Amino acid sequence: MAKVAAEAIPNLKSQIDALTSDAAGAPGVVFAAVNKNGELIFQHASGKVGVGKDQPMTMDNVFWIASCTKMITGIACMQLVEQGKLALDDSDLVEKIAPVSSSWGLFATCSGKANGCTGLRGLELTNGIGIERCASL
Repeated sequence: MAKVAAEAIPNLKSQIDALTSDAAGAPGVVFAAVNKNGELIFQHASGKVGVGKDQPMTMDNVFWIASCTKMITGIACMQLVEQGKLALDDSDLVEKIAPVSSSWGLFATCSGKANGCTGLRGLELTNGIGIERCASL
């Protein structure tokens, strides 16, 4: 499967390091590339954890991405739809993938639909509303 050529690695690292060493660039970067089999083929951490911080960026740094997970999940779901592995109105499949979801009351329903599911109500949640609140929506 695809791999990064050994002779290309120093150049890749150099370009990432140049970005983090430039005052107008990013304070820190963590970069990882995987092939189609999910195998890690390149990784590099560079710079600091934030502006004015002395702690170096590492491959193990944790990032707060807040509600961006909704967007990432949505993109992943739509890719599965394109591949024919997921149907948007298939509540049985969603229940199979996430069995606890039915007890949370996350499914939005619509009369006239054979399977009763038109979407996941959990995507409507906003900051500060916990899963306990979702069941009563």
